[in-house]
Amino acid sequence: LVLRYVRWITGVLQGDFGNSLISGQPVAETLGRRVLNSVLLGALALAIYVPLAVLPAILQAVNRDRPLDQAISALSLAILSIPDFLLATLILIGFVVVLPLAPARSIVEASSTWGQALHAMILPSTTIALVMATYAVRY
Repeated sequence: LVLRYVRWITGVLQGDFGNSLISGQPVAETLGRRVLNSVLLGALALAIYVPLAVLPAILQAVNRDRPLDQAISALSLAILSIPDFLLATLILIGFVVVLPLAPARSIVEASSTWGQALHAMILPSTTIALVMATYAVRY
């Protein structure tokens, strides 16, 4: 078992992740097709995160110990109190069911244009950015 692990980790360090037990295809190919979606999701979340974190922080700094500062603190605490999975579900219900502004699926196919990819990724990216920004504003 140890020898088998050593062989596998040696292969991983050389870029050989082995073959999938389910499909039989090389794992590196399967991962490679999905990396772009992850990079796009992270980059879009970061682009949304910065203004979501910086603007309330500036407003709090300028209005220290005033009602706006306290309101932003209370709102960020309220958002932090909601579990991430529940917040994501509430955002999904709000922007897919109640206000149909975003797609329910966020899978980006290889044939998608950049506009289609951004449209598909806006909801999950905004959810990730909101959670991260709330931590940044609160702490």
